[in-house]
Amino acid sequence: MKFTDGYWNIRPGITAFYPAQVHGTKLEENALTVYGPTRHITHRGDTLNCPVITARFSSPMENVIRVELVHHKGGRPKFP
Repeated sequence: MKFTDGYWNIRPGITAFYPAQVHGTKLEENALTVYGPTRHITHRGDTLNCPVITARFSSPMENVIRVELVHHKGGRPKFP
């Protein structure tokens, strides 16, 4: 899907969300995962109706950083 009109302009009818703060992290052997809500969380009620962006930073090889930004990453059910 294309969300931009040209290079920098966002298409009409599309709303972009950006992480506002770091809410949690997960450290793996070769990766760092950061969870960022799209607004500041001051109390537990702020977690309702708030998208969370997951940013995963890893290094597939030396001097290379891979950045993955995900919202609603799904998965297929695992059957036997």
